[in-house]
Amino acid sequence: MKLLIITLFSIYSLMSFAQTPSIVYPKNGQVLEDTAITLRWDANPEATSYQITLATDSLFQNKILDSSTTLFTFYFSLFTSNTYFWFIKYNSPSTSFNSSVFKFTVFSPLEEDSIKLWFRADKNIRLTNDGKVISWKSYCSNDSVWQPIDSLRPNFKDDSFYPSLEFLNNKHLFGQIQSQNIRNYNSSFFLITKPNTVEYLIPIAFNKPLKNSYTCLEVEIRLNTYAIWKGNASAYSAFRGYTNITNTSSFSFTINENDSIWAFKNIGFLLKGKVNFKTENLSQLAIGARIAANAANTRTNFYKGIITEFILINNFIAPNRRMLIEQSILHRLTPPLNLGPNILRRYGFCDTVLSTEKMYESYLWSTGDTTRSISVGAQDTGWYWCQVPNLYGQIMRDSVYVYNFIPKQDIQDTTICLGDSITLNSVLSSGYSYLWTDKQTSDTLSTSSTLSMNLSSNRLLALTVFDTLGCIITDSFRIFIDSFPIQASLGSDISLCKGDKIGLVSGNSEADSIFWNTGNADSLLVINSAGQYSIKAINTRGCVARDTIVVDIHGVTPYVAFSTLPVCLGDSTVFIDSSMSLDSSALLHWAWDFGNGTTFDTNAAAAPRMLYDSSGLFTTKLSVSTDSGCTNYAYSQVLVRPLPKPNFSPLTACQNLDVSFQNLTTHSDSILSNRWIFGQYDTAYTSSINATPIRQFAIYGNIICELKAMDIYGCSDSIGKNFFVRPSPTANFEYTPVCDGTPVYFNDNSTTEAFNPIQKWEWNIPYSTNSQFSQAASQLFPSAGFYSVSLKVAALNACWDTVTIPIKVHAFPMANFGATTFCKGAKGIFIDSSTLVLDTINFYQWSSDGTPFSLKKNPSVIFNDTNSHNISLFVKTSAACADEISKNIKVHNLPKPNFITDKEYGLPPLEVQFTNLSTSNTSAITSTWFFGDGVQSNIFSPKHIYQDSAVFYPQLIVSDSVGCSDSMSKVVYVVYAAIDVAVVDVVAQINASTIGYSCTIANFGKQNIKDLTLIARNNSGTEISENWHGNLLSGNSINFNFTSRVKISDNEPIKYFCVAANLVESSPQKDEKISNNSMCKDVENQFWIGNPYPNPANDKVFLDIVMPFAQTIELAITDINGRKIKTLAFNGIKGLNQISMPVFELQQGSYSISIQSMDFLEVRKFIK
Repeated sequence: MKLLIITLFSIYSLMSFAQTPSIVYPKNGQVLEDTAITLRWDANPEATSYQITLATDSLFQNKILDSSTTLFTFYFSLFTSNTYFWFIKYNSPSTSFNSSVFKFTVFSPLEEDSIKLWFRADKNIRLTNDGKVISWKSYCSNDSVWQPIDSLRPNFKDDSFYPSLEFLNNKHLFGQIQSQNIRNYNSSFFLITKPNTVEYLIPIAFNKPLKNSYTCLEVEIRLNTYAIWKGNASAYSAFRGYTNITNTSSFSFTINENDSIWAFKNIGFLLKGKVNFKTENLSQLAIGARIAANAANTRTNFYKGIITEFILINNFIAPNRRMLIEQSILHRLTPPLNLGPNILRRYGFCDTVLSTEKMYESYLWSTGDTTRSISVGAQDTGWYWCQVPNLYGQIMRDSVYVYNFIPKQDIQDTTICLGDSITLNSVLSSGYSYLWTDKQTSDTLSTSSTLSMNLSSNRLLALTVFDTLGCIITDSFRIFIDSFPIQASLGSDISLCKGDKIGLVSGNSEADSIFWNTGNADSLLVINSAGQYSIKAINTRGCVARDTIVVDIHGVTPYVAFSTLPVCLGDSTVFIDSSMSLDSSALLHWAWDFGNGTTFDTNAAAAPRMLYDSSGLFTTKLSVSTDSGCTNYAYSQVLVRPLPKPNFSPLTACQNLDVSFQNLTTHSDSILSNRWIFGQYDTAYTSSINATPIRQFAIYGNIICELKAMDIYGCSDSIGKNFFVRPSPTANFEYTPVCDGTPVYFNDNSTTEAFNPIQKWEWNIPYSTNSQFSQAASQLFPSAGFYSVSLKVAALNACWDTVTIPIKVHAFPMANFGATTFCKGAKGIFIDSSTLVLDTINFYQWSSDGTPFSLKKNPSVIFNDTNSHNISLFVKTSAACADEISKNIKVHNLPKPNFITDKEYGLPPLEVQFTNLSTSNTSAITSTWFFGDGVQSNIFSPKHIYQDSAVFYPQLIVSDSVGCSDSMSKVVYVVYAAIDVAVVDVVAQINASTIGYSCTIANFGKQNIKDLTLIARNNSGTEISENWHGNLLSGNSINFNFTSRVKISDNEPIKYFCVAANLVESSPQKDEKISNNSMCKDVENQFWIGNPYPNPANDKVFLDIVMPFAQTIELAITDINGRKIKTLAFNGIKGLNQISMPVFELQQGSYSISIQSMDFLEVRKFIK
């Protein structure tokens, strides 16, 4: 027998100490009128003390309270009105932490020095027995209003929201104000009222006792309007005109920056304002009516509604003080909702009641209740909140946490072993009463906290616990008796074969552990010898059963064994029997039980096969009997492995769109491989167990998709399903190429099957603010560039396609150009500097003064004037985006380069002086000399020495200040160069009285000839001499016309004429061949001999002879003495003959030349 002791306990809820502490009262920001305040905060079950800190600043540098307590409240009296900051520090043995910092303000309107009247419905009201108001005294003065007539007295209402006076049916109050200097200028007032009619209403009116005067100050309320009136001796006028108001919701607004109305959902309006219009003292006050303008001061226009409070202050108070007055009134009339501090329940079974301190119009609890209070069950814990509307119509909310430290009485049903006893204990603290009862017999079992019993049968019991508060809890429970000790048995004595087994024949399923007297602990004991065998069995509850049996032996059981291999479902299992006899007896019978309801008996050894129709573990039994009557058996687990159950989805897809095949194959073992076959469009696709193939089908129509799954044991199955590929549209669109600033228009160009028309279009266009779902779309892009535009089209069968095309908004080129300096007659270049992004310019057109002149990118132009020209450049891109720019170009005069050299020919070293004769229209020019031998200079007129023999081409480049430049070159011959001037032709122009001459002059020398003296003469001896200046280049010839003509003598006709060309006398050069310097021509066919020349002669002397025919003449030179010095035979020709005779060997003097032919002899004289 055992004693079972059970302690009855429960787990109660305890909120963590980490809960953020909360301050209960005053609420944060609350304005209080009382200076005596009880501070309250939430308790914490683990806190041992609380530190209260209060200061007048948020940094707590000016502390006025720093005290410790173990309570949850603290009473404190403040001496001055101020704003205070406070927090609570929670202390526990292990930690401490602070609450949030809250603030509150202590203030009363009585602090306003100029407060004159303060009528409060909760103060200084004198009532009749039936609740009518006899008089109403000001809270801040001795002024009162009263009503002596009972029927005109207003009713006093003191409901749970706020007290008030109700004015109905001409009821009102009237009185003479005793307070001095109450004037209706610079006055602030506050009026809390609620009208209940649409009529003309006057809740408050002031006046002075003068006959026939209008009310000096009154507040008028009509339906949804409010006005303050002023009066004088003749008329009323609105001081603050009508203002719309509403009493259906909370709001606040201001009239002329000072007056305002607050509408409350319940009490109506808080009207506040300022007045300033007269200086007379006000000595009459009516509450609920107007004071009429007559001697009796009759009251009219009676108010219908309630009035809660009225304050009059004789000055314009500051906005912050006005706000404090409003808040103090409102917080007093509608204080913040307060459910009190958190609740710690440590004793009793009664429910906890949660309730608001005040009544409100409506309630909503976290439990869903809508009453003022709720009950929290004795075993319930947690947060509970309530929300109510305040007088503003705004929602106030407060929360409280209910802790439960009372153990929950929860007795569980219990089972004990037959013959054991039980003791039940309660863990409740002291202060409770107990009653244990038998619910089947109604007997009282015990009245203490402990119950002890011996039971032989199942019982239903109950425990009732009583607290001192009048609440009880009752719990019922059952005690069950476990009869395993008398149920477990080995059965009767038995005769067995050696090798047979014995075990419990009853109670075996409950036995948890077995102990045989042989020391074996198996559930079955193999018998090898006769004898007595005992067993001890214990179940899971610890109950013990004992039994003994006697066993006889009459033979030996055979050895029974068989084996199988695991197979997949659908394959046959082969059973291999390995049984044998262990004595001389023979195996006689085999009985197979395959575990699936199928048996097979045979008298011969066999290897049976079994095809199982389901997978699983099958317990197969083989019983083998011998001819001695001994039987043995063996069990073996046959494993038939399940097949995978392949499955997949979906069964439809859209053409050319990815479809993700979901492998839905299920199997109890791991899948080794999946084999997918996608109809005729694909070869086998093998994936891993987790792979989800994604495919596209290019052709629409029906196909067969197949999935074959195989597990790690080789068991496999497959499934094939019809799969339908729906036709998809092919998305495409076209768009208009545009330039920046022009909308791009898009048009759908998609294709689809005729039976599957496109139903939806969805454009995805950058910068589009509106969705575009039509076949065409447009968009103005913010700038040029590339934009990716997508079109998604969906067909009737919900298949879709998307195309994204990068579209290009072409940029406008920005035309621009520069130019070199343009100089008259010189080539200038226009240089394109146009810019463009994302495109190229392929067209240029240049115009000057409106006339196109080039299509090149950088054209060159020569202007032959010095005007200003308007040049325009028009550029266009390959996308036809164009721009044009115009600029004025000024053409400048070229400077005029010029120079001379003092030498043109000479031998090295040759010093040449270069004299700069250049001119320009500008004030300054720059000269650059290139002497042709690699040397240059910037000196204006330099000297240069040529050291080598060559022909040099010195060049002068002159530039002016605007950049125009020009150049000129000359030749300097630093070589030996002969001079040979020749007259190669002469012509005479003869008229009746004069003769003129012209000739052709050739330069046969190597030097250029610049100056010549030309002499023309005829047979009369008359000469013409003229000078020629120019540049006759080597190898060139010129024609020269004499400007003078010669008169022909009547006595001597022109028979011949001659022209000679010689270097000027000042020339330092020398003609190398003077024989060709002259030419003569005859005029008639007669013999004529000219005079020798030059005369005087130097090395040679020349003689011109005109002969009518060819003949030989002899010439002889004789001196002054007649001595013949030199002779010459000359073969003459017809016409002019020029004869050259050397005379360089002659001495100076006079000589004669005799010319003799067969027909004549003439003499000519010359000097050497």
